[in-house]
Amino acid sequence: MEKQKRKIVIAVSGFVFVGIYAREDGMVKLTDASCIRVWGTTAGLGQLAVQGKQKDTVFDYCGCVGIPVGSVVAEIDCGIDLGES
Repeated sequence: MEKQKRKIVIAVSGFVFVGIYAREDGMVKLTDASCIRVWGTTAGLGQLAVQGKQKDTVFDYCGCVGIPVGSVVAEIDCGIDLGES
């Protein structure tokens, strides 16, 4: 079984989520998702994607999130499991 891709997704209004990514029916769907409330980084969201959760990072688990494709500002592939759950 292929490992599912985890992404950081930035939505309009500044919401930032991370979760297992799928795109279907005009929606970006994230499962096992969390809202990244506090980045806790010194080098932005890219640091989370490359290095993982930092000591000051705060995730709020939210389960499943659906975002209309037109409301997605950016997507960042995560090279490692962020350990947000």
